[in-house]
Parts: sequence; structure tokens; C-alpha cells
Amino acid sequence: MMRWYNKMYLGKSIQGKKMYYQYAIRHTKRLTGTYCLMPAACKDDLIDICGSDLLRVSKQYPKDQLVIGLAGSYREACLLAGEIVLDVLKKTGSTDIRAYLRDSGEDI
Repeated sequence: MMRWYNKMYLGKSIQGKKMYYQYAIRHTKRLTGTYCLMPAACKDDLIDICGSDLLRVSKQYPKDQLVIGLAGSYREACLLAGEIVLDVLKKTGSTDIRAYLRDSGEDI
């Protein structure tokens, strides 16, 4: 079961269609061209970008993975990841995304 960040970051092509994409990712096996952004599985990294179709079948990601962003293309996902890091840096003075999410009440 995927978890969704309550203040999810959305790419320009996803805005206004968040509920559709959440439903499609959760219930459809293949939704190509859509990317999910998650806190990195490795402690040394900041954000993982994964194709939404891989989240359901990959053993690399735990089933209760927290999705913090959705993008309509890989390029958009990279831009969104930069936006997330800048936002966290402005609010906390650090790039520790996991600590920021924990402080906002999310269970990582």
C-alpha cells in the first residue's frame, strides 16, 4: 500500500489531475510516463525518482512507500526534485528531507 504525502508536490502536467493519477497508480499495473518522487532508500541520497509502473512490481521499494511528488515526465520529475530540495532548504536550512518529513508528522 502506497502512502501519499498530504502536501504532495505536483508537476505542471499533473496539477488538477492528482486524484486521477493517484487512483491510476494504485489500481493500474502500467501507467507509463508518470514518475513518483520518494525519500531516498539510501541514506546518502535525497530523493528517488521511480516510474510509477515500477512501484507496484519492484522489490526495491517497500510496499508502504511514501510518495512525496508526482510528475508527468522524467524531465519534469528532475525539476520537481530540485524544487523539493530547495523548498526544504529554505524552510529548514538543511537538505535533510527525511527529517523535514518527520517534523511535519509523516511516518518515514
